[in-house]
This record gives sequence, structure tokens and C-alpha cells, in this order.
Amino acid sequence: MDPKAPHAKEAALDWFRDQRTEPLAMAHLERVVRSATYHYEATILNSIYARLSDTTQMSVIIKKTLLERM
Repeated sequence: MDPKAPHAKEAALDWFRDQRTEPLAMAHLERVVRSATYHYEATILNSIYARLSDTTQMSVIIKKTLLERM
């Protein structure tokens, strides 16, 4: 997901409008959207990783380690 995509910000602004409340300042709203996107992606990736076999998990760790050394 692209945290800079306008649809997330628009959805948040729609929510504030539906709640009849003042929206957050735009800079703060963008930080909240980025943070929520990061946490959503981390949750999904951790869920997928947990379902992998031990062998596949080890392969992922090795590949990640090798990429970090490049």
C-alpha cells in the first residue's frame, strides 16, 4: 500500500465529516495515515510469515541477511 495514496486521506476526511467533527491538521492526518499503513502492512506480513514452514522461514531469514549485507 502506498501511504501517500490519496484514498486513505480521503477516507479519513469522510469519517470526520460523517462524525461531524473537525478533522486533524493535514500534516498530522498524513502522519496518522502513514503510521496506520505501516502497522497494517506489518501485521499482514507477520501473519503470512507465521504460516510459513520452518524451512521457508529460515530461507527468508538467510535471504534477508544476505540482502542487508549488500
